[in-house]
Amino acid sequence: MSIAGPSGRPLSLWLMPRVGEATLALFVALLACDADHKPQPDAEGEFIDFIFDSTARSLCAGTITELDRFTERVFDFLGTPIPPGYHALIEVVEDAPCPFGACYYQDDRIYIDDLDAVGIRPTESLRHELVHAVAGQAWGPTVPFFAEGLAVALSQGGTMVPKIGMPVAVRDMLDDKATDLDYPAAGLFTRFLIDSRGLERFKQVYVGSQTRSLTAIESVLEDVYGESLSQIEADFLSGAQRCLFQLDVCDLERAEEIGSNWESRFAASCDDPDLYGSKGPEDTQMARQQTVAVAVAGTYRLTTDTHLYLSRCGGCDVQFRREFLTATDVELMLEPGFYTFEFVADQESVVHAELALD
Repeated sequence: MSIAGPSGRPLSLWLMPRVGEATLALFVALLACDADHKPQPDAEGEFIDFIFDSTARSLCAGTITELDRFTERVFDFLGTPIPPGYHALIEVVEDAPCPFGACYYQDDRIYIDDLDAVGIRPTESLRHELVHAVAGQAWGPTVPFFAEGLAVALSQGGTMVPKIGMPVAVRDMLDDKATDLDYPAAGLFTRFLIDSRGLERFKQVYVGSQTRSLTAIESVLEDVYGESLSQIEADFLSGAQRCLFQLDVCDLERAEEIGSNWESRFAASCDDPDLYGSKGPEDTQMARQQTVAVAVAGTYRLTTDTHLYLSRCGGCDVQFRREFLTATDVELMLEPGFYTFEFVADQESVVHAELALD
């Protein structure tokens, strides 16, 4: 949520009850008072720091490195150099001073009360809030629709599958409060605008939209694009496949080229610097990603004994996301390109996966 600072958490917003504007104003006031106090971090990274007011969960060894890399990729996507000395501060608290358990405040501070909730991909909520922090640093504030749309578009590509002919009209939500937004629709529309009309012009829309008014936002869109909102929305709803970006997966710069046979075996442990997530007294939520470059089209056999997600990297016309549970033995038709395996584990174990061309 980006009303005078805070920004809501992605998945929980679809599940939590609405809050009134008076309650929200109280949260904002509390955040403003706290923004002047910046204690020393308990854990430091290159671009992010953590403070643990609550120690119910501890970070896995690779979490800070993973989020540092994600922060770097978001700055790069937005075309903004990382400011010297930039650090986003993540404060883990028992009760986050925001409506939905996690929020970003415009002092480059993120509050969260549960590092990794069961059922949500490890670090997903933090990635969402980090997009707010980076966008706030790079482009400044905007109306909730574009703030949350950008955060969803850049942080949840590994969660949402592409939508074919499924986008919904967005006109009536452009001036919504963050608590009322259809987050997936805002994310899909944001990527559509960037893909079809360019990042620089989307930045003009983002920066120019400062008043949460349909008339004002519609005017900005028409000024920037030279088209009416009705024309833009009709194009969005034309039936083409819509998707999100994949900055949370698909790190192509670190892709491993594979031949006709690829195998991965490692010990899944929260103490391993290749795994990110967090550990609590009753559960562990951790993951590891490996992006590979497939050179030869064909039928591949995937065998694995662990829970994993397979994402096809690329544009909306080629993306897919498949989930596989334990004891998988399945044939896949793969085209040349990039794919990301995201291994997810909730306890220490030996993880094994093999991809072989039949």
